[in-house]
Amino acid sequence: MKKSKVVTALRILLGLLLVFAGGTYFLMELPPMEGPAGALMTAFVASGYLMAFVKLTELVVGILILFNLWTPLALVILAPVSINVALFNLVFMPSAGALGYVLLLLNAYLMWKHKEAYEPLLKR
Repeated sequence: MKKSKVVTALRILLGLLLVFAGGTYFLMELPPMEGPAGALMTAFVASGYLMAFVKLTELVVGILILFNLWTPLALVILAPVSINVALFNLVFMPSAGALGYVLLLLNAYLMWKHKEAYEPLLKR
């Protein structure tokens, strides 16, 4: 099924956002956060795997989405990440959380536009 130019543009935007967010983690230090958000992020990074796993997931999923490879699967893999980014922003950084909400909305919208790919999974 051919997707509209808007869906293609939003898919590319989401892919670029994820490649940037995932890739920069491995290239530079995260900016420091204060308060409970900082304590949680410090624990994620200190665990030695959790933050690296999330950022690697963002990077790989971003590449898949950017090049339109297994996009419905990539969007499903991204769903828990985008939900948690939005909730983290809502709980810990409500005034600076717009990007987390954009990530969640893009993910949800693109999943909706690919709903035909999920229909076999949801049959009784």
